[in-house]
Formats: sequence, C-alpha cells, structure tokens
Amino acid sequence: MSDFVEEETRPVPVVRRFLRDRGALASVVVLLLLLVGSLLASWLVPDKATQTSGSLHRPPSAGHLLGTDELGRDLAARLLIGAQASVVVAFASALLGMAIGVAAGLVGGYVGRWWDSVLMRVMDLLLALPMVLVALVVVVVLGPSTLNVVIAIAVAAVPTFARLARAGVLELRDRQFVLAAKAMGAGSVDIMTRTVLPNIMGPIIVQFVVVAASAVVAAASLSFLGLGVPPPAPSWGSMLQQSQSYLFDNAWYGVFPGLALALTVLCLDRIGVGLQRVLGSSGAADIAVEVR
Repeated sequence: MSDFVEEETRPVPVVRRFLRDRGALASVVVLLLLLVGSLLASWLVPDKATQTSGSLHRPPSAGHLLGTDELGRDLAARLLIGAQASVVVAFASALLGMAIGVAAGLVGGYVGRWWDSVLMRVMDLLLALPMVLVALVVVVVLGPSTLNVVIAIAVAAVPTFARLARAGVLELRDRQFVLAAKAMGAGSVDIMTRTVLPNIMGPIIVQFVVVAASAVVAAASLSFLGLGVPPPAPSWGSMLQQSQSYLFDNAWYGVFPGLALALTVLCLDRIGVGLQRVLGSSGAADIAVEVR
C-alpha cells in the first residue's frame, strides 16, 4: 500500500501533464497537419500554386477544392504552400528573437552595472513600439525578402525575451544554489547557462509560443503590405491583399486564408495556455532537474 501511495504522489513529468490537456494536444496535431500538408503540397504539386490557367474565379469543386484565384491558380495549393511562408517564418523569427533576447537578458541581469542600464533602455524603446511597426521599419531598411522578414520580426521580439530572462536572473542570482556554484569555482558563463538558464526556461518557452502567434500575424501583415515573401511565392498575407478586389465576386478567395491565419493563431494560443499550466514554478523546476 505504501508503494502505491508513493507512486501516486510522485511528480508527473512535464510532457505527460501537457499531453493530458486535450485542447493543447489537438492544437499541436492541427499545426503538425498543416506543416505536413504544406511540405507534401510543395513536393506533390509544386506548380499548381503558381501555374495560371483559364479557370478564373472558379468556386470550390472536385478539381479545385478551394476554388481558383484571378489568374486561375489553385487556392488549396497556394494556401498549403503559403503555410511555409507564414508559419515557418514566424517560428524562425521567434526562435532567433528568443536566442538573442535570452542571451542579452542573462548577461544584463547577471553582470549588471552600466551594461544592464544601457541594454534595458534600448529594450524599453523597442517595447514602446508595436511589433508590426518595428518589423516594418526593419524590412523597409533591409528590403523585402524572406530572410529580412525573419530578421525584422526577430528584432521586434527581442525585448520581450530580454526582459523576461533578466527578471528571472535577478530573482535567482542570489539564491543559495547559485552562490554555491560560485563558491565551487564555476565561471560566469557556466553559471548563466547551466545553473540559471534551466531554472527560467519554463516562462521563456511559454513566451516563445506567444511570440510565435504574434509573429504569424506580423508576417501576414508584412505580406499584406507587399513587404513580405516576394511573389510569386504564395503567403496568407498576400492572398488576403489580392482578394480585396474580388470579395463580391469570389468571396471564398479571402475567407480561406483568413480562416487558416485565425486557426493557426488560435492553436498557438491554446498551446501557450497548456504550456503555462504545466510550466509554472514546478514545471520550471522539472526542466531544470532534467537539464542538469
């Protein structure tokens, strides 16, 4: 009986707790299906997204599941392939922004002094501006391209991660286990990466998903303004922009990319909620134990 009680009171692993959240798990499945579908579409029907035909503004049918656009291009193929430009770019930019922001926050919070003051003032300046506005300025300066869109959104995402990492470092740097690592002769880089960072990864992972959702919208907004992925490569934002002139004659043209964009953001938001539930203080501690 004692063994049974001990087994029941044992902490449940983070992954298992996340998998118990059916909403978050369903959102992960939807995003994976979307990405797999985009990869298969790029491999199986790479020309249907850019190949024109005489079938203009056709409604959804067996031959064209989501209809065609003003040039006769298949909307289903463009929607799936456009997921790569919208979702992959968003995740890449969120990952780059997280890497730069967390590194800056770790150094600023741990080292302190003038470096921390200068860094945080720059972060405050960027935080005062909307993500889309910062990304728009960067793209205008660098020029429209897929790589520049990733860099632009990453720059806009850096302050959020930097301040979050810095707050975690300030909370932990005077704890006993950090002081013990110092006493044992560990260097500053080792303490930041192996002692402090694993213990603040919970909130950072949650923030990564939140920023990815915002980055999806930012990437679509840049494409809508003509500053995103260059044509003829499809993207959800460019499809929405092109559909404006045909809303009365071809309403489904703008409906499907809009639904795909909304569903993606909704799934990311639901995943973020699920991660927040399992990666609280206990979740962060579990990650720290696993990493160390």
